[in-house]
Amino acid sequence: MNQQLTFTNSLLLEQAECVPDSADAATQLASDLSDIRMPVINADTSAIQNLFMLIVKDIKLQGEAIAADSNAVTAEVLQCLREELSKGQDSLDLRKITAEGLTTAVMRAISIADISEDTLHCIGYAYKKVLDEMREAIHDE
Repeated sequence: MNQQLTFTNSLLLEQAECVPDSADAATQLASDLSDIRMPVINADTSAIQNLFMLIVKDIKLQGEAIAADSNAVTAEVLQCLREELSKGQDSLDLRKITAEGLTTAVMRAISIADISEDTLHCIGYAYKKVLDEMREAIHDE
């Protein structure tokens, strides 16, 4: 903003020199423009604030896009789990879910990630072990 005001101010002062009839008006207008110039520190602060707000908006938009993608993947995985656990039935009886069934459902859901069979087997074994240990810990209390 200050650059535009400085440029306009210089044009007015040139006008005052070149056209004596309008010198008073051009000089007065140049003086008025000088009065509305923003101090340099304020101009820098405003520029920094504007840039910061643009960065924050960009980060927010990227975050929203990532969240939307993540929500879609989560919904897809949860639907796979529901289908696997309900075994084609319309409803899911949570009382009938076993550690083995849940492990199988989870491994099928994550198998879309191109994980090798050996790695899936190891993950499945570890997941089942965690579920069994959690069940034993609950029953111990």
